[in-house]
Amino acid sequence: AGLNMTAGLKAISTAAFDPAYTYLQMGLYLLPDEAWQTQYGLTLRLHQACIEAARLTGRFEEMEGFFKTVCQQAIDPLDAGNAYTSRIRACMMQNKLTEAYDTARRILEFFGENLPEAPSQKEILSVLEETLSFIGEKPIEDLLKLPRMKNDKKLMAMNIMSEVVSAVFIGTPRIFPHLICKQIRLSYVHGNTAASAFAYAAMGAILCRLFDDTEKGYRFGKLAVSLIKKLNANEAEAKVYHAISGYINHYKEPIRKTMEMALQGYRAAMETGDFEFAGYNGYSYNKHA
Repeated sequence: AGLNMTAGLKAISTAAFDPAYTYLQMGLYLLPDEAWQTQYGLTLRLHQACIEAARLTGRFEEMEGFFKTVCQQAIDPLDAGNAYTSRIRACMMQNKLTEAYDTARRILEFFGENLPEAPSQKEILSVLEETLSFIGEKPIEDLLKLPRMKNDKKLMAMNIMSEVVSAVFIGTPRIFPHLICKQIRLSYVHGNTAASAFAYAAMGAILCRLFDDTEKGYRFGKLAVSLIKKLNANEAEAKVYHAISGYINHYKEPIRKTMEMALQGYRAAMETGDFEFAGYNGYSYNKHA
């Protein structure tokens, strides 16, 4: 079973998704009946890999079966985090944006991070004002001095929110400010992570568009770029550069520089296989062309 898992994961890394699914399925077949009790770690990893391989090959019905098994057998919600991430991605692939958000909400509740279902405009403005007040009067740039986030559950919560952010922005945009504010508060209390960089950039975009505060919004954008460099978080570049080039920089810098950042975001997305944000950065580039 272990050898099949190794072969399956290697096949996934080389984009050989169908052979990967076959290897992983065979690995599950070779597990003993009491595997969840006697080989919990291996059984969990095999099921998580099967979920991802099923997603990548479009076997969504089979994926749901593996997902339910992990949810039932996981000892700790943290153990089910990767399974939830794969399911969120599968929902987005099928344009089930509300279901993607509902999936994220479910796992986030296990980590004590609750998000609203349908906030009012008053609630949206309130959470934004409360978050800015929560940060206080300290310079925005001081957020860069926060330590790295180390709490495993908070890290998983940040990653889940980062995973579902585009589904929320497109499918349920009224929730977007709550999602970003939640990430900023978690970062302020528990420290920065790669997902914090996009949250800062997104807050900058919100300030520019909803509050007409281009100065503070621009500073949040600069903070996001500085955090990427500090953490060497290449995986966050595509999202951050899209937020800045699409919604912030053109207020303060020449369009040429804004277009250059969008192109930089496109290249970063292609290098990390983030084709979704490659498209968004391409949109930003063409919007300003």
